[in-house]
Order: sequence, then C-alpha cells, then structure tokens
Amino acid sequence: MAQQISNNQDTWHVQLKECSAPPVDEAFLDKLVAELDNDAVRAIILRGSYARGDASSYSDLDFTRFVKEPPEALQARRFTYREGRLISVSTRTLDQERKRLAAPEEAVFVVEGLREARILLDKDGAFEALQQEARAFSWEPLQAAANAYASRQLMLHTEYVHKILRALLLHDEFALSEIALELLFILTDVVVVQRGILIRSGNTYFRQAEEAIGRDSAWTHYHRLVAGIKDDSSQAITNEIRGVAVLRLYQETVKLLRSILSPEHRDVVEESMVVIDRALADEQVS
Repeated sequence: MAQQISNNQDTWHVQLKECSAPPVDEAFLDKLVAELDNDAVRAIILRGSYARGDASSYSDLDFTRFVKEPPEALQARRFTYREGRLISVSTRTLDQERKRLAAPEEAVFVVEGLREARILLDKDGAFEALQQEARAFSWEPLQAAANAYASRQLMLHTEYVHKILRALLLHDEFALSEIALELLFILTDVVVVQRGILIRSGNTYFRQAEEAIGRDSAWTHYHRLVAGIKDDSSQAITNEIRGVAVLRLYQETVKLLRSILSPEHRDVVEESMVVIDRALADEQVS
C-alpha cells in the first residue's frame, strides 16, 4: 500500500493505493464456516458489504454466528485475519437478535443487515424465519417508543449544551473537540431513530440522516460543519465553529422534533433553547 499526504493551504489530501485482495470464493467461505461451526451453533450468516456486493479491498468480512445460549461478553465479538483479509465474527443468539427488532434504537441498525444477509449455515431454518420477519418489518408499531426515546435523549443531553458553552467560554480546545463530536453522534441518533431511518451500513449513517432531513436544510448545514465537511473550503472549520454549530444543531433537532417531546421533558429542553440563544446572540456560523 502506498500512501501520500500533502498539505496545501491547510487542506489535506490523502491518496491511498487500491490493494487488490483476491476474490472471496466459496471454498474460502466454506473453510471459515467449518472453523466457526460447532455443536452450539445454529446458524452462520455473512452480512455487510460482502453480502451487499459493494465490498472494497479494505472491507472486512462480517460474520454473525448464532448460538444456542447467550455468549459471554468476551466472546460476543472478535477480529482476526485470514489471507490478508480482516474477519469480524459476532456471536449471539437468535432471541437476542429478534429482541433488537423490537427496540427502535436497535432496529434502525439491524433491519437492513438482516434483510440482505447471506445464509451460510442454517441447521434448523431458524435464521431464515428471522430473516423473513426482518423483510416483513414495519416501523409503525415502534413509532411511539421511538418518539419517547428521542425525547428522552434530547432531555438527557441538555447537560452537553452547558458543557459546550463552558468550553467556548474557557476556550478549552480539548473539551470542545470531544463534546462536539459526542453530541453530533447523539443528535444524529435521535433523528435517525425518531424518523425510523433504516441504516444500510456504517458508511452511510450520516448521509442517510442528511438525505432524510434535506440536503439544503439548516439541520444538514450545521451537521456537516460539526462533522468537518464544508462545501466552501475557503474558511477553516475551527473547534470554536464546531462548538457553535453543534449548539445550533441541537436547536434544529429540537425544532424538528418539538411536536413529539414528552411533557416531562419539554420544559428543560425548551429552556436549553433559550440558554443557547442568550449565549450565542451575536455568534453565527456559515
């Protein structure tokens, strides 16, 4: 692999040489399945980019092994290399996976993966039944729980609003960087769950959220600033800009979801909006 990095007027350019990994053939998959199989295993599936058919030379092979009894925490996920490829193996029970379909904050991340999974081993047909459940999945029964989840997350993270304001006041670069990124992921999660956006992969998480809200929306504008993505590269995105942008992103998220706020959460969330406006009366980012 060759890597070149150049710095020109504060803009970094990274060029990675494409590594040509040998194709994944059936013999290779059969060998891995044989390694993973034992008497405790009920099914083994391939999910992710190799199941979808859009893998690159840097994609890992993402296996899930379904067992009869819940695994210990240390056994739940592991990584290894085989013939230069990164292999990811998750271990859980079918009941654990089925419960994820009933929790909105989990379902948004698992439905698409189950739908597109390639079955490599299914001893009693139990995974195929679960896959059919995923393909018949409807978001509507989870909407009330999704609303409650989003409302609670916005209330719980009013504390982050104050942490960001404190960091801006003290010009604390480290705190600004850390908390802004944490709040970015939280607010993305809130929108994804409340809107029932079924995530195709980790690589599309931000993109799908922005597409659902609207490419030209204020929410997406601030979201991209906090993420460090700016269409106009004439201005560097500093930590201070990210700090202000993530507070505006919080406000835009509240505006989007105001109608579903629970009465028990509404007062503190609305007060945080006032606090932000008062503190940032003269601060704008573009």
